[in-house]
Amino acid sequence: LVSLSQQACMRYTLMPINANDPQKPITVLFTSVLSSEHSEDCIMQEDLSGRVQIDPATMQITRLEFQAPHHLITSDNDIAGVWDFAIDYTPVLLEGKSFWMPARIDVKMVADLNKYVIRWSLDATYSNYHKLEVISRILPWREAPAP
Repeated sequence: LVSLSQQACMRYTLMPINANDPQKPITVLFTSVLSSEHSEDCIMQEDLSGRVQIDPATMQITRLEFQAPHHLITSDNDIAGVWDFAIDYTPVLLEGKSFWMPARIDVKMVADLNKYVIRWSLDATYSNYHKLEVISRILPWREAPAP
């Protein structure tokens, strides 16, 4: 959502950086452009707004959060609700290399259907990361023996 490839899809605002606190995260606010202007290259095809926090030492995103106020839940009845999404990232060392991986994801959705309110939530925590390694071989073709 906050990348060069999404520049045409979002409007960005860099919040003032405090030179007296160089360890304080950099904050970038974003808002999607009008739905009618979304191109097929836009990751999100709906109106939303949010922010990212960036670690100034590594320039990696440490937190991403956004809200989509009219997120389509089901197209059958055009039911839409408020979608709140937040993800925290943490550096993980795998084979001597640092990777920024999700540490926590918190998602909530609420839709008001006149006499019913639909609520859905997910709060996931990730830890104990491992590298997935796969080894494959291509074997030469051999004809099956005749019966």
